Amino acid sequence: PEATELAVLSQCHGKEVVQYTVLNYYWGDVAFFKTTPSNIEDMKMGFTAENACKPHCDAIWLVHKLGLEWIWTNQPCII
Repeated sequence: PEATELAVLSQCHGKEVVQYTVLNYYWGDVAFFKTTPSNIEDMKMGFTAENACKPHCDAIWLVHKLGLEWIWTNQPCII
């Protein structure tokens, strides 16, 4: 399955309780899909499957199929 829907990086400030799932992983020192201080504003505007790696796309697709709206993943969510 392909996740081609637009996803966005969103910051939470602890005021709203939401259900989310977690994709926790370690792929070594590879930093191919990572949020940095220089690209955080772009990540907040959104990204497509072409910008993300396949495991992230698959995870986003699965989260949507499960009826959840939010996913926390290591590299895109940790700056």
